[in-house]
This record gives sequence, C-alpha cells and structure tokens, in this order.
Amino acid sequence: MLTKENQHLLELLADILHNKTPKAVASEEWPAIRDELKKQGVLALTAMNFRSFLADKESQANMHVQLNTSMHNFYKILETQTAVASALEESGIPVAVLKGSAAAMSYPVPELRLMGDIDILVPKEKFEEAFQVLADKGYKCEDSLKDFFRHAGFKSNTGIEIELHQFFASNDTNEKFRILNNYLYEALEKIEHVEINGYMTPVLPAVANGIVLLSHLNHHLQEGFGLRHVIDWMCFVEKYIDDEFWHKEFAQLAEHVGLITLAKETTAMCKKYLGLSKNITWCGMPNNISDKYIEYVLGKGNYFVKQEQRETKTISVLQTFRNPLKGIISAQRIGIQTWELLSDYPWLKPFAWIYQIQRWIRHGLENKVGIASLRNAICKSRKEKSLLEELELID
Repeated sequence: MLTKENQHLLELLADILHNKTPKAVASEEWPAIRDELKKQGVLALTAMNFRSFLADKESQANMHVQLNTSMHNFYKILETQTAVASALEESGIPVAVLKGSAAAMSYPVPELRLMGDIDILVPKEKFEEAFQVLADKGYKCEDSLKDFFRHAGFKSNTGIEIELHQFFASNDTNEKFRILNNYLYEALEKIEHVEINGYMTPVLPAVANGIVLLSHLNHHLQEGFGLRHVIDWMCFVEKYIDDEFWHKEFAQLAEHVGLITLAKETTAMCKKYLGLSKNITWCGMPNNISDKYIEYVLGKGNYFVKQEQRETKTISVLQTFRNPLKGIISAQRIGIQTWELLSDYPWLKPFAWIYQIQRWIRHGLENKVGIASLRNAICKSRKEKSLLEELELID
C-alpha cells in the first residue's frame, strides 16, 4: 500500500514529466517527499518547476541550489565525455555513450536527469588500444589492464569517473547476455552523433539504446535502485516506442535477449503511476504486478543513502542470497577485497567467499540482529523473489 507521501510524489513526477502544472505541496509534507525524491535519484527533475508547487521561500531557495548543482554537473560531464569520445574517435576507435546523456536526451529537460559517471562502449578487439589512448591522454587508472574484465575505471583531472566497457552485459557466460553483447558490437558500426545541449555525442541507434536502458534496469532491479532507472525507460518509450515501432523493430529483439516481459510490465506500471500516455497499447493494461512493482521500486531507492544501521546491512546481505549462486559470487568478490591474508597467501583466493560469509555471520552476531528482524527479512525476500520471477529477469 502506497503512503500518502509516495502517492503525491508519483503524481508530482507524472505532472512535471508531462508538462502539466503540479498540485501544490504543503510545506509540512515537502521534507518527506523531497528526501524520497533524493533517494530515488529524481529530485533534480522537480527543480525546474519548484515555484509552481512550493510556496515556502526556504524550500524554494534550496531547490534553486539543487537546480544550479544539477546543471553544473550535467555540463561538466558532457564536456569530459566529449573530450574522451573525441580522443578515441581520432584514434580510429568506434565509441558509444551508454546510459547517462544517452538516456537524458529523451527527457523533457535533459540537464535535470541525475548524472553520475560516464559509461562508454568500444569494440572488444579495440579495448586494449582504447585503454592506452585514455592513459596517454592523462586519465588516471589505478589498476593495470590485466585486472579488468567487463570494464576499466578511469578518472579525469576534474574528478569525473569514466567506465570504459568492452562488455556491457554484466557477464559473458549467460547465453542471453552473449546475444546482447554481440548485438551491441554490431550496433557500434551504426553510431549516430546527436547534439545534446550543444555537445555532439556518439550514441547507439534507437533500438540498441533502448535495449541498453532495459538491460540496465534488469541489472539494478536485483540489487536495489531508484525511480531514475524506471524514468529513463519511460522517457525513451515516450519518445520512440509507439505501437508501430514496438511491433516492427523492438519486440523481436527484446524477446531474443529475454527482456520482453520486463519491457511490457515496466511500461504498464509507468502508465498507471507515472503518467505515460494511454495511447501506448503494446504493453497491455496495468495489473497486480504494477502495484507490487511500484512498491518494490519505492522501497529500493538508494541514491546518496548510506545504510548506516548495522541491522539493515545484515538483512541486505541475507537478501543477496535470494539467488544462492549470486550470493556466493558476491561473497567471493567482496572477500577478495577484505581478506588481508591474501596479500601474503594469494593461493587462498579461491576460498575468499568462505571467509566473507563467515565475516558476515560474525558481524550479524556482533550487531545483535534479532530473530524477528531476520524472519521479516526472509519473508520480504521471498516476496521480492516472486516479483522478480514474474518480471522474468535474467541473471
């Protein structure tokens, strides 16, 4: 059941994203709504229209600061992104921007889409060359090329983080992920240069760009995320995927990579809760999944939120093991980072997951996480697993 604040939050976003005058927000309600918007990564979206629904002068002043901060960060990232893409293209390396501004270009006001790092994709066979180009241009990378599989992380001299991808999908072992990666390599041969707020940006063709946004949503649904990922998809749908585009160009690919149910259910949920046009009929009508879906999304907002409560941390670890294999993989990855003994005995590395699971158990006992809390977490985890199965997510 949605709270009154969450209902108002969704109505506010629906109106702002569709150029409607939003209802006034009472000054006593705004702090809770503002905090939730921030957790969901979409506070900046309301900044352009804040005077139409906020009467309180202090709240207006704070939102004005938010607007300036968002715009400054957006253009700072666009400037760095343009320099990176140009350096690679001048070296003869095809490159496409993923997510970020490639998602923002579908928004009514692109600069109000929250921006973090820069994700770029290059052909797998060009990855080492691209790595060297960025290193030669002065972008800093703390690790060596051999340490990376999916992507390499760089940082500009202004602190902007850049992820250089040779794969987009989170692994290359799942057959559907292999199909997706191969499709994106083919799409790199059809790069389009689009002007985004005065900056020419290399992006994938529309179908490929949409599949990236959908795959990104698939990835983050299982790890905790925010409304921003859903709105990325909704804005893309609104701009590109009418019924004709869906049936002629998008549906077959979405089914091929295992994301067709997620596409339909996310779109149906956006129609019910975020004001997406009723003229889009390819997704079917909203259903009971839509209600569970929006509650799940609102319960997972985690932008700028540090889970400071130790009990919450322990429960989140438990929920990671909804998928036992994924839980072990996560434990292995974190164990390699936290097990100091590995520096002297690297041959122990294959057993890092055992160390990390023991560490989690020990911390849970030290933090005195109650049986009732664990029982509630298990119950919640089962419900979430049921929803994710209904959405037919791919691991």
